[in-house]
Amino acid sequence: MIVSNPKFTRADDLKATLEQQLGERTTGHLRYLHVEITDDNVIVRGCTTSAYIKQLVVQTLLEILDSTRTPRLDLQIQVDTDDGLPGRLEKPKGELDR
Repeated sequence: MIVSNPKFTRADDLKATLEQQLGERTTGHLRYLHVEITDDNVIVRGCTTSAYIKQLVVQTLLEILDSTRTPRLDLQIQVDTDDGLPGRLEKPKGELDR
């Protein structure tokens, strides 16, 4: 199980930490951020205009998660570089309005 790291007592703690760190590291360039934790998976959904931001997400996840037992990472991050206008990004499929 992913939450075997003593810093995180529950999946909710890990999810909150990941969302906070991803938000800080990407300085708001990752829109519609959603993190889901399952038994052996970390799923991250969102949209950005830069492949670099997607790389920051991977780096951040690997730094936070237990390096001896890294779970399967499922990145569902849409990179839209056509016009570079962040307001034109679409929400990932299946994402509910909040």
